[in-house]
Amino acid sequence: MIMKKILIGLVLGVLCICSTSAQQLNSTQKKLKTEIFNYLKKEVSNLTDYSATDLKFTLNGTTYFVSISESDYSPMYVILYAGFNIPDTYKKEVVALAAPTLNSYKGVKFYSGDDYIKLQAEMFMNDYKPFATSFHSLISVMSTIRDAFDEAYEKAKPSYTTSSSFTSQFKKNSNEYVWPYCRNLSDSKLYISKVSLLKDYTLLEMISYNGGQYQNCAIDRNSYLSVGGSRYTLLKAEGISYSPQFTDYPGYQSGREVSLKFKLYFKPLPSGTKTFNFSESSSNGWQITGITLEDNASISVHGDEIATDAHRWKCSSIICQEKQTIVKKVVTPKNNGTYMYSSQGEFIEDADTGRKYYLINSSIGFEGNPTISYDTNSIEFYEVYPALPASVKRINISSGSQYYIKNLSIR
Repeated sequence: MIMKKILIGLVLGVLCICSTSAQQLNSTQKKLKTEIFNYLKKEVSNLTDYSATDLKFTLNGTTYFVSISESDYSPMYVILYAGFNIPDTYKKEVVALAAPTLNSYKGVKFYSGDDYIKLQAEMFMNDYKPFATSFHSLISVMSTIRDAFDEAYEKAKPSYTTSSSFTSQFKKNSNEYVWPYCRNLSDSKLYISKVSLLKDYTLLEMISYNGGQYQNCAIDRNSYLSVGGSRYTLLKAEGISYSPQFTDYPGYQSGREVSLKFKLYFKPLPSGTKTFNFSESSSNGWQITGITLEDNASISVHGDEIATDAHRWKCSSIICQEKQTIVKKVVTPKNNGTYMYSSQGEFIEDADTGRKYYLINSSIGFEGNPTISYDTNSIEFYEVYPALPASVKRINISSGSQYYIKNLSIR
């Protein structure tokens, strides 16, 4: 329940939504780039100052790039990478099966798309010496991985039969339901991100957005779930206070829309429950009716990784339900402190008719209420789209400007 409404003035200045690319490196970064350039002049051929941030060179017939990040300066962030085309005869599904086996090589990451593979080594340094020390060993590892790719592909081929071989568990276990469909919510900015039906309790993980105007919220100690006229009372709350105490929305002073994530533990619901209601006992409290737990199989997605200046994005699975469609994605920040959010221009496209089904909700928020990264670890999140009609057989999943995957058979 939202407790206290306040007026928030506009914040003077512009909040950065994500790391932005500068046109020039700073003096320290330029010095590092020059040092690496001078080192490479002695080691490689066809070395060029390719762009403001990148160097390009050829070694043993392979073209490599060295990229200096303009966003990191203490220590500085450097990427050594190379790309290779995948033969036209290779199936992308088999490539997706082979790719994980090639990520065990120390210091080098392996990425694959529909028609290419990319090898990448990431380094943090204060001067060029760590680059010089590791350069030849990293090139050797990249060469080894490239040679091992064809062998890994041949080994993976027997595992691929039909698209059904990519069906896997979407939930961590059969008692967890992410972003369940809700028939009606008294507060349009309150969401249930996960329901867990466990032996000793039922757990609701929730997100409340403040609409850019509320300071805090609280939960009624007498809240309950209901099934068939029976009530299952609240056992405890985590991350939110019991009224009349209250909990501030983190960052409410910014004037932006921000969110509060919290957990509510209730007495266990009956086995086999598929629909239930949530209620705060007070008349002006939160009410959610028709919380529906759909249990459909998911399809693992092995498509392109989409890279931006600040992040790497990819899809990992999709689950098609009667009332909604859920896509599980992974975002990997390139730097600490970047903002991450979904774009409302993202869509799922019927590959046969071109009809688009646009994004409804996201567990990492939208531009007005993003999630901030505190490290460069990958983060799994969920996006909710409209239900796909039974007539939809093949889909394309889009970021709004690029495609993660095309022609994915879902039925």
